[in-house]
Amino acid sequence: MYHCFAFKKHLMADYLSGYVYEMNDTYTSDVNGDVMRRVRRAPALGSQNRLISYGKFELYLMPGNGDGDPTSQGYDPQVMLQISNNGGRTFCAARRCGSGQLGDYHKRVFWLMNGQSRNRVFQIVVTDPVLWFFVDAFLEWQLGDYEEGAA
Repeated sequence: MYHCFAFKKHLMADYLSGYVYEMNDTYTSDVNGDVMRRVRRAPALGSQNRLISYGKFELYLMPGNGDGDPTSQGYDPQVMLQISNNGGRTFCAARRCGSGQLGDYHKRVFWLMNGQSRNRVFQIVVTDPVLWFFVDAFLEWQLGDYEEGAA
């Protein structure tokens, strides 16, 4: 995908299909009616190759944006957290957390016990056809001690 701002619009070009899309936060599907996959990836986290323990990862977003239709995919929107321990080259299977059905405006989205790593990347993926507004993310972590060994 390529991005440009032209004609007072954010435009995205898909080099595989040749389509040009207008990017807008109110769109939930592309021109073909396919649900859009949205990905937000943090930079790699590390500290001089020391082991880091990760506690709670909390995503601050606007919750309660389900579409209200119990038969649709967007009734109970899910956020998927994927973790990479090799700087973003590969990611583990997604861990899901609901972001709140319609009107559940106090829903919190977080994952506990996120393991240890020396070169971690967190990635958020959403595919439900609802409006998504990501605001911030918070991470609890603890830096491990230096290990014994040759200097």
